[in-house]
Amino acid sequence: MIFLKKISPKVVSFLIIVYLSFTFTSCYPTEVVHEITEEVTTIEETELKTEEEVTEEINYPPKAVAGEICQSHKKSEYVLPYPVGTTYTCVQGYVGRTYHKGVFEYAVDFAMPMGSIVTAVRGGRIIFIEERFSDEDFGIEKANVVVILHPDSTFGRYVHLTKNGALVEVGQTVAQGDTIGLSGSSGYPSMSHLHFDVVKDCPQSNCQTIPICFKNTKPHPYGLVTGESYTAELY
Repeated sequence: MIFLKKISPKVVSFLIIVYLSFTFTSCYPTEVVHEITEEVTTIEETELKTEEEVTEEINYPPKAVAGEICQSHKKSEYVLPYPVGTTYTCVQGYVGRTYHKGVFEYAVDFAMPMGSIVTAVRGGRIIFIEERFSDEDFGIEKANVVVILHPDSTFGRYVHLTKNGALVEVGQTVAQGDTIGLSGSSGYPSMSHLHFDVVKDCPQSNCQTIPICFKNTKPHPYGLVTGESYTAELY
């Protein structure tokens, strides 16, 4: 029993199958036994590798890739994309090991219950809205979104809103902190959350994101940290 506790469930299951096979058959040739041994080793190595990758994902420091980008976050032009007094957890920060790569490397995901209020991180003009997709639709092309053009020609993108969750109109001017939509899971139905990012040159999904800081929360010199919660404070 002590031996079995040290082996992963997949390997234990495999060994049970092998044992039953030996019970109901006479004997395996030597080469087959070798193949079984190699298969067990392969399964165990694969599982250990997966565990290491998960651990690496949790402990992956944005500092190693992004560098110090928020030396003085209080001077930032941006606030968190939800109302003052509320707290949400960052489920994926900058340069994540899953989806925040390439053009999305400086995006942030916040876990939010369906229908949570989303607010403008900066003031600006609404230039694009998509809200016709359901929270069960999958794919980036089926994600509801609100895009705001800021005074410095950057764009703020609020993605995965719920169906009919845009509470603004194209051409409307909003102030920092105004309610603009309701969170959802359109385009990514496995989890209700808000994907937020800022792009500089264009608002489309293939445009490069840029790093920003949020002035109304605790310090985050290397960007928001995956797994940590952030409260939107007065500003």
